[in-house]
Amino acid sequence: MTSVPFRAATAGARQLLLPFATDRPGFEAFVPGRNREVFEYLLSLAGGAPGVSLYLHGPSGSGKTHLLSAACARVIERGGRAAYMALGSLPVGDIARPAWMEGRELVCIDDVQEVAGRLAWERGVMGLYDGARDAGAALVLAGRGSPGSLGLTLPDLESRLAWGLVYRLEMLDDRDKSDALVLRAKGRGFDLQPEVAEYLLCRYPRGMADLCRLLDRLDDGALVAQRRITVPFVRDLLDLRCGDL
Repeated sequence: MTSVPFRAATAGARQLLLPFATDRPGFEAFVPGRNREVFEYLLSLAGGAPGVSLYLHGPSGSGKTHLLSAACARVIERGGRAAYMALGSLPVGDIARPAWMEGRELVCIDDVQEVAGRLAWERGVMGLYDGARDAGAALVLAGRGSPGSLGLTLPDLESRLAWGLVYRLEMLDDRDKSDALVLRAKGRGFDLQPEVAEYLLCRYPRGMADLCRLLDRLDDGALVAQRRITVPFVRDLLDLRCGDL
C-alpha cells in the first residue's frame, strides 16, 4: 500500500495513511476539559512510553480525531513513525494488510463504527490487532459508541476493543469551548477576545465542529474586510440574534 500525506487518498476512499503531515492540530491545540486522564495517557504513549491498546468513543465533536491526529504528529515530531487510518469506503483488503505497519511505533484507527455489520471489514480490523502486535506498535482506535453498542457481528472483535483501556470522551463545557476557540484562533494567527467567544457561544450552535467552522469563516471575512474580529464585526457579518440558531 502506498503511503500518502495526511489527506484522503482518493475522493471515494477516506483512507489516511502516513508519512504524516504535521500541520494538523496537535496536543497544544486540544483543551482536555474533563478528559485530562486520557489526554495525559496519549501524551505518554506518543512520547514512547509503553502501554496497552486504547479505544476512545464519544459523539461527533468530542475530539476523537483530534487526539488520534495529535498522537501521530507527536511521534513524528520526535523522529518516530506513525500511521493513521480512517475507516470508510476503502478496499477491505487494505484494512488488515500488515506491510504498512512495519516500523510504526503507533497505529491509530478512526471511525471503527464504519465496519459494524460488515463481516469482512470486521475481520480486517481483527487483523489490525495481530499486525500491531507483530510490528510492536501501540494501537489506538476510536469510534462513536462503546464496544458493546456498535452492533458488531464478531464477538471476538467486541472483546478485543474492550480488552485494553476504554475511555468515553466527555463534551466540553462552555468555558472549555471558549478556551478551545481562543486556541484555534491563535493557530490561525489572531487573538480572539473572550467577549467574542462568549458572544458566539450565546448565538450559535454549540457543537465544536460548527463553532470552529464559524471561526474560520469569521477569520476569512475579517481578512477580506480588513477588520478585527470584534463583537460588532461578528454581528455585522452574521446578522445573528440570540436564539436565531
